[in-house]
Amino acid sequence: MTREVRRPGLGEPARIARMWHDAWHDSHGGIVPLSLVRARTREEFTARTYRSLGPMRVIGPEGAPDGLCIVRGNELDQLYLAKEARGTGAADALMRDAERRLPPGIAFLLVAERNARAVRFYERHGWTRVRAEIGEAKLADGTGHPLRVWRYEKAIP
Repeated sequence: MTREVRRPGLGEPARIARMWHDAWHDSHGGIVPLSLVRARTREEFTARTYRSLGPMRVIGPEGAPDGLCIVRGNELDQLYLAKEARGTGAADALMRDAERRLPPGIAFLLVAERNARAVRFYERHGWTRVRAEIGEAKLADGTGHPLRVWRYEKAIP
C-alpha cells in the first residue's frame, strides 16, 4: 500500500464516501447520540465528500483510498482511516500532511469526548486538550446535532 498522501482522483468520490461512512460509524457508532448515527447515511457522506474535495487529501492506492484528511483554515477538520489500514502508518502520514497544510499559529481540532482511540492518536502527535465544548456535528443538509467534544490545539511553526 502506498504511503503517499495525494489529492482525490476524479473517479474516487464514491469510494471515499463509502470508506468515510464506514470509518465514522466504526469510531462513533457507540459513543454519539443514536439520532446522529442514523443521520450519518451513505448519501450524507457522499454529499460531504463532494463538498470537501478541494481541501481533502487521501492515502491509499489510486481507485481505493483507505484514509482521508481535511484541513479548513486553522482547523484539522477531519481525519479518518479504514479499519483495514490501521497500524500501517497511513494515519501518521495523513497527520504529517495535515500539519504541513495548516497555517502557522495555533491550530485546533474537535474530537468526540468518548473517542478514546482518536484521543490517544492526537495526543501521541503532540496535540493538547484545552477544554470541553458542546460542538455541532453538521450534516450535509445544513442541520446539526449538538455533540460533546474535546478541543485540542497545537502550535504550528
